[in-house]
Order: sequence, then structure tokens, then C-alpha cells
Amino acid sequence: MKITRKLERDGTIGPPALNYLAGISEQNLFFRQQQLRHPASLYEISLEKLGEAFSMVADEYAKDTDRFNTRPSGIFDIKTLLRAQENLLRSLQEHLADCYLILKTLVDPDKTNGKAVYADQYVIDAKLPGAKAFMQASVGYKTSLNIANKIKHNQGRLHGVGVYPGEGVCLGYFLAEPDKAGVIAPSIEIHPNRGAFSFARDLEWRFFLVYLLSENLVITVQRALLGLHQVHLHRSSPPKRPTGDWGHLAEKISKIPRAYFPKELEASVATVQVAGHQQELTIKFPDRARIVYPSAGMRAVVSTSVDGFSPSFKVPIP
Repeated sequence: MKITRKLERDGTIGPPALNYLAGISEQNLFFRQQQLRHPASLYEISLEKLGEAFSMVADEYAKDTDRFNTRPSGIFDIKTLLRAQENLLRSLQEHLADCYLILKTLVDPDKTNGKAVYADQYVIDAKLPGAKAFMQASVGYKTSLNIANKIKHNQGRLHGVGVYPGEGVCLGYFLAEPDKAGVIAPSIEIHPNRGAFSFARDLEWRFFLVYLLSENLVITVQRALLGLHQVHLHRSSPPKRPTGDWGHLAEKISKIPRAYFPKELEASVATVQVAGHQQELTIKFPDRARIVYPSAGMRAVVSTSVDGFSPSFKVPIP
């Protein structure tokens, strides 16, 4: 799949819902009756928070890559980066919830018996056209955040990993939790191959998922407007929206070196490219990375945490 955004054609290189939602007529919306903001405002606020979270991880990642470019002789500590990653995961979850709030603004509360507290179930109960399809299309995005659920509900903890393939370092993280023997180890559910996630691949991939979610949100809103009001809101000549910080973020993500872990070469990666001074953005997924690693093995360093009741720790093999 290839997602292309052009400033001249699309009005912004930010995710497509950024400007599309601003073109919806208020007569086809029920945001005031639902005590919500206009869908365009909901999306902009959500995207601003999400962009800040992405940028924080990217900035801390760059700092720690410089800091640990050679194998550390002392403590391998990337706590600030890991906290930024946790914040990003939470923000990604909140962003999905915000997308359902946007769909909720299309529902007339006087014409539905839906009483669900959470917006995702509310729009399903209200039989909003396209809502079920959006939920199905969002499964990949939602599943990618199972790691955040583990952190929130199972007291899973993120730990850092650094791999030295020769020159430089590949930094990443993994989720640790007790295994069946009580040993703290990489989560089997999150890391079935007992590997880890490199920040380089993770940032690009999650960036792609945000754009894909935005595309599916636009499609769903189009279906709802057509089904409820017989209105077809075209994407042609969309309202111009400032690319702003999201354009800078896209460029920042595009410049991240492909410092992936060896096991990740078996999986697909996302490729992010920005051209013409933030005039055009291209995201490709799935894509393949072609990296040659030393056959003699590589050095690695892992941050661990044990306590008196869990004195053993299994490390990942990235």
C-alpha cells in the first residue's frame, strides 16, 4: 500500500481527515447535541497531542543514539526514552477513541436508543453507516496497542535494548512480565519470537498506522453522510489546513536511519519519504529492509530490573 499526500493537491501533508472534516456542513452534524466539539476540532486536538508524543520519542531516540553510539562502559539507562514511548502508546490509544468521538458527532441523539458510555459501542448501537466497517478496518491499529494494555492492566514494564552490529547502535525496547515460572522475561504475547522492537522500525510503522486510520475515518464519514443525508462530500479542493508541526514530524520520521534489529528483517517495515520542503509525503507499507549484519554475531546490552521476589530475568534475543 502507498499513501501519498501532496500539499498542492490535498491542502496539507498531514493525515487526510485533518482537512476533510473541516468541510462538513454543520447541518449534517450533531456535535452540540452530543456535547462535543466540531469533528475537525476533535481531530486537530487529538493530532496535536499525538504529534507531540511522536516527536518526543524521536528526539529522545536521537539523543540516546548519540549517547550510546559506542558500547556503554557504565549503566545503560534510557528511562526518559522509555517513558516517552509509554506516553506515545497511550496517546495512540486515545487517538483511536477520539476517532470514535468524531463518528459520534454524526449521530442524532434524538433518533437513537444507544446508551453506551464508550463512543465505539455507541456508534455501533446507533447503526451509524460504516461504523462496523471502521471497527473492522481498525483491528490492526488496535491490536498493535496490546502492549499498552499490558502496561496498564498487567503491570508490564518497558526495558531498553541496544544492539551493536559494527558501527553505531540500534536502540529498541521490549515489554517484560513474569512468565509461567515467575521469571521476568519478554512477554510471549507481545514478543512471540522473544525478540524486541527497534525504535527505528516502530516509529515508522506506527506513523503509517495513523495515516491508515485517518484514511479509514474519512471513508467512514463519507459513508455516514451519504447514508444519513444523501450528501457526498468530495475530497477534491479540500480546505487548506496548516501542515505545521505534523509536517516537521513527517520529515523527522523520514530521516531516521534504518537501525533495525536482525529479527525484524523477517517482518515488513514502513518507508516514510518527504520531498520538496514538506510539499509531498509518501508512505509505503509493506516494504522490505535490506541490511547485512555480521555473521560472527553482535554485542548487545539490555536494561533489566529485578526484586527480592523475582530475582531472575530473561533477556530478549533481537
